Amino acid sequence: MALGRSKARRYAEAFLELAAETNVTEEWVESLDGITASLTDEGLRLLANPTIPLDTRRHAIEAAAESEPAGVRSLFVTLLERDAIAALPAITRAVHDLLDQRAGIEKAVITTAVPIGEAERRDIVARLERETGKRLRATFALDPALGGGLVVRIGDHQVDGSVRTRLATLRAVIAQGT
Repeated sequence: MALGRSKARRYAEAFLELAAETNVTEEWVESLDGITASLTDEGLRLLANPTIPLDTRRHAIEAAAESEPAGVRSLFVTLLERDAIAALPAITRAVHDLLDQRAGIEKAVITTAVPIGEAERRDIVARLERETGKRLRATFALDPALGGGLVVRIGDHQVDGSVRTRLATLRAVIAQGT
């Protein structure tokens, strides 16, 4: 069963709320990350497979997560019983999105035309943080069609400083002048 983003977020909110009540947020998130990373797509499909008896799948989860915090085990069993275990990666992403939001960190996607080194990436992020006054968690993408420059998206705001866009703008200006 596919789980919508809003439902994944609700599971994430409940998970973080329970973790905060007992001051174990960091431990639970590390555990959630570890289990999510260790589960392959095939493993998730097996756990979501309705032809395998629910008790068998529940025992498999409980055995695999027996050394994990009780709240994390409870999340897995709840997802399994509600036929939503396949949504675990989406819930894990939602947990991190909420943690970033609470810490005042915004996501940035920076697209360049050519690969850039780690030092240049750090410089770009530092400059963007200074200019926006925001803490950023940046991911980088590559799009050779940009021709040069870069495109930055922070939240819903996008700045396109690509050569492709500059040339298109110049073409439009020239075309209007003739």
